[in-house]
Amino acid sequence: MNRLAAILPASNVLVDVDATSKKRAFEHAGLVFENQHAIARA
Repeated sequence: MNRLAAILPASNVLVDVDATSKKRAFEHAGLVFENQHAIARA
């Protein structure tokens, strides 16, 4: 098992995301973490 797999659960890995840029990919990742872990938007 690599180091990333040890801290990143499969539920946080999405492979079907249509992101038009790296910025959009990170925005989507932020939304996923906000929704799954009840993290408030800064």
